[in-house]
Amino acid sequence: MTRTEERLTDALAARASAIREESLRSLVAVPRRRFPVGAGFLRRPIEPGADPDMIAPGRASSSSGRLWLRRSAPLASAVALVLAVAVAATVGRLLVGSPARPFVDRATAEAPPPYFVDIEGMNDNVITVHRTADDHVTERMHAPQGWYYTGKNAWAHSEPSALASAGDRLFVGTFNNVRQRRTGLFMFGLTKAGRIIDFRAVPGGDLPGLVNIALAVSPDMMHVAVAGTPAPSSPLDWALKPAKIFVVDLRTGARTLIQGGLTRTHRQFSIPSVTWSPNGESLIYVAQWCFPNLAGFGSNVVCENRNGNNYGQPVSQVRQISEATRSTRLSDGQVLLHGTARYPRILQVLMVRPDRLTVLVRRGLHPYVVQFSVPGGRPVKVLYDKAARLVGILKSTGFSYASLTADGSGRYLLLQADIMGGWVHLGRFHYLLQGVLDATW
Repeated sequence: MTRTEERLTDALAARASAIREESLRSLVAVPRRRFPVGAGFLRRPIEPGADPDMIAPGRASSSSGRLWLRRSAPLASAVALVLAVAVAATVGRLLVGSPARPFVDRATAEAPPPYFVDIEGMNDNVITVHRTADDHVTERMHAPQGWYYTGKNAWAHSEPSALASAGDRLFVGTFNNVRQRRTGLFMFGLTKAGRIIDFRAVPGGDLPGLVNIALAVSPDMMHVAVAGTPAPSSPLDWALKPAKIFVVDLRTGARTLIQGGLTRTHRQFSIPSVTWSPNGESLIYVAQWCFPNLAGFGSNVVCENRNGNNYGQPVSQVRQISEATRSTRLSDGQVLLHGTARYPRILQVLMVRPDRLTVLVRRGLHPYVVQFSVPGGRPVKVLYDKAARLVGILKSTGFSYASLTADGSGRYLLLQADIMGGWVHLGRFHYLLQGVLDATW
């Protein structure tokens, strides 16, 4: 018995003890009365010696009313109980406050989304929420128990975690369990104060171990595409299998595996970037081939040899695979964009409009964000190329990794080029000290 029930019991007992015996009415036995054959429930019982036709109107309704009350008493009790529970629940919500609802992290015409999220920490095991205006951290959440990136040099030279979002309100991220060689998917939302809420595992999101992961949530927030390379069997194992894409239903956990058909002799195939078409009916991704080993940290800039040193430039292209074909082979899609002499290196891809690709490309140490037409692959507009400051820094640090994401409107970009990270709008770069590698709005 709860404390509330005990208090109600005590109150009823006190009320009962205050009632005097002489104030109670005595119970009178009511003699059984016989109904004439054919009499309905609306007729009054016949008194001895009385003529049934002489019964005054209204008396039968009085008797039937009492009968109706007796029959409806259990129903009335049930209704009263339901009302009492509803009132108690309402009072409880008023006392403890309603649960927070996911906040729509949406941009305006004058400002980018108020928060962006990334995964940080020595082992990429901390989800961090940043306030865009001043890069202030509003919350940090460690990986759930059993999901972590651990072990000395485990899955070396790889990206162990990733983040993606959709609808300006749903976030999906990955954590790894190196010892069990598993990759787990988790989803969550944000409050208006930049706090993480509704953090939970994605149904069917316990996947085989992956490295160099790229994520994309469908526009309707019902599916997540997870591109990655199968995790190595040991920290020094560079004999990696070709990359693949899992498509997971966020409601049911059903998943589809898309793989195969894009291997090249003596080349390591990886997928450093994946995105959805605006209507959610196609997947667009960057296909990349490195020689002789997997591309290095960030998986999309330079190839590395077994010692982790730069060895050469990967070959890359943008490809599309339609869900309408229900194909499970990567090679069944079509090529949308090749590297050109002007923009030889394709690093990341987004599709904000059905007739445009927004692509992070590279020429030498100079990163560009360029829109290309679909179909045709013709450069249409340069969204960002004022990278003099970036190039000056990259000359001394090298150019080892890059990432590109956009908000729901497609007007604001998060750009990371090696150690330089920030957001881009109308061709202007806004530097953020903490960087935005694999971050998302």
